[in-house]
Amino acid sequence: MLRELMPLIPTPLRYGGKKPEIPLRLIELVEKGVTLRNDIVHGKRVVLKRETLDEVLGAVRDLLYLLDGFGGMTWAGQNLSHETIQALKGDG
Repeated sequence: MLRELMPLIPTPLRYGGKKPEIPLRLIELVEKGVTLRNDIVHGKRVVLKRETLDEVLGAVRDLLYLLDGFGGMTWAGQNLSHETIQALKGDG
């Protein structure tokens, strides 16, 4: 959904004068989180490192703020991580 539908949704949010795309890094980390969640829920033994958990939760946090921004909540952009802001600007 993030790859296919988000580009179609109109938004007032702009970075560098253009509508931002959700950074690939965020999409990949959210997908990783979904896979980990599914493995855990279905009883698969998962070794989860603290840094992996921090990365996934940080990506989810940024995604939620980015979605707020897509919805017109301009304050949300102030809460994005530096890495995500750089990716949105095309610098990362």
